Amino acid sequence: MKTAGGGITVQTQPGQGTVIGLWLPEVTSGSTVAVSSPVSAVGGTETILLVEDEDLVRQATQRILVAKGYRVLAAMDANDARRVLKEHTGRWSCC
Repeated sequence: MKTAGGGITVQTQPGQGTVIGLWLPEVTSGSTVAVSSPVSAVGGTETILLVEDEDLVRQATQRILVAKGYRVLAAMDANDARRVLKEHTGRWSCC
């Protein structure tokens, strides 16, 4: 994004949440924008730990990820995530 004149900011506070800011360059009338080939979300087979306190958001995100082939371990908060991790007996892979 820096190359195009944009940026990303992330601010997080324990117990308060996270704010992610995306700064995109202004495109004026008549300007041209180079577009690279589109990236398709192909999905995967990895296991994802999803932690989200809003039930509807967690459920919708889990459905989307499962539909893409991921195994999702869902938790509603940090304590629940610790419990889920302790109970998980499968293999983890990382970046």
